[in-house]
Amino acid sequence: MALDRWFLFTVRDTTDNSTWYYMEPTKLSQDDAYITTYPWIVDGVLCSIAPFLLLLILNARLIWEVRKSTQYIQVLHPGPLCSNII
Repeated sequence: MALDRWFLFTVRDTTDNSTWYYMEPTKLSQDDAYITTYPWIVDGVLCSIAPFLLLLILNARLIWEVRKSTQYIQVLHPGPLCSNII
């Protein structure tokens, strides 16, 4: 994720009248706890586990809707015509 890069550096200008700018690391970029835990949280949870959970939820919802519509067809048209559907 590119959002974390925004908080790692800040742009500073020189103290004299020149137009030089340089990037300075922030306190967050030098924090050991942030450096070790943030990649685990972002890569592990947001990029790996969350998409699988979302896929599981959406697939369960799709199966539920298909079963509900199949029951509706069987109630609406009982008989041998719908016996071979699902």
